[in-house]
Amino acid sequence: MFLSILNKKFAYSFILNNQTLKYANILLLKRQASSSSNLNSSLFNKIEQHFATKHPKVYSYYVMSVSGSKSCLSDTKIYFKLRKQILSKERTFSDFSIPELLIYLQTNENIAKMVSLLFVSFVVPLGLPLVILTMIFRPQLVLTRHFWTPQQTTSVQLNELKKIQDVNFPCILQQLSEKNKNLSTQLPLKFYQLPSTTVNLSKLEELSSSQLYHLKRLHKVSPFSLGTKSLKERVLILQLLDRKMAEDMEKELKGLDVNQLKLHLYIRKLNYAKMDAESMQSLLNKWLQHCSTLPPSTYVYAPFLIQAKF
Repeated sequence: MFLSILNKKFAYSFILNNQTLKYANILLLKRQASSSSNLNSSLFNKIEQHFATKHPKVYSYYVMSVSGSKSCLSDTKIYFKLRKQILSKERTFSDFSIPELLIYLQTNENIAKMVSLLFVSFVVPLGLPLVILTMIFRPQLVLTRHFWTPQQTTSVQLNELKKIQDVNFPCILQQLSEKNKNLSTQLPLKFYQLPSTTVNLSKLEELSSSQLYHLKRLHKVSPFSLGTKSLKERVLILQLLDRKMAEDMEKELKGLDVNQLKLHLYIRKLNYAKMDAESMQSLLNKWLQHCSTLPPSTYVYAPFLIQAKF
């Protein structure tokens, strides 16, 4: 009897000790992994400090590339989340907040490039150095806004707005002149003239493929998208953004810094070249006052009608 109890105690003790050893081994492995991670982190920090001290320019590009990759990834995640909610009818565009509408608008026009950059940055071996080299030599051609400095962003935006005015505006004028004689002498229109404009503007569904092409280029919609769906969606989102901002215009405009003002004018294709902050704010104010309730067929032409000079 005594031996039986003793054997049971011994067996229990053996199992307990084995379990203790098992947990101890797991804890030891975790500590070793943590120690290894801390060692790697310490080594990485030393390398960063070396480059920050000895090669500050290279280090600044490295920091920008890491920050740009994270920002690009964040916007891409939000975009696909919003897109999923729209497709599943969980939400509509009118449910989106102003920041969500801005992310959707900007990401939608660059999604292919953004996904490619994320693949290069996080999947391709030595991808991050490739991104850094691109930032140095061809930032505006290959990369997206997430990797640009404020100066580069302004340069890209103004170059694109100028190209639209030089290339697309004359073609749009030629097309509209078929139904509107002497249109060039009436342009540019004042903002208050837009709601009651006498310019004969066709509905989007009635436009020819050539007319659609130049309007898509004006609003940075892919010219390869079929029909009017993509263009209509962009106009819908822009007008929703206008209305949300117009609800409390004074608060919304006062909260914008210079770079944010530039962004809001750029996505509406309003050229802010040589404007100071006050002038940009005034231009955006007029746009919100007069354009948020325009018919889509007028809204899509609005940047042309108020800026075209011939």
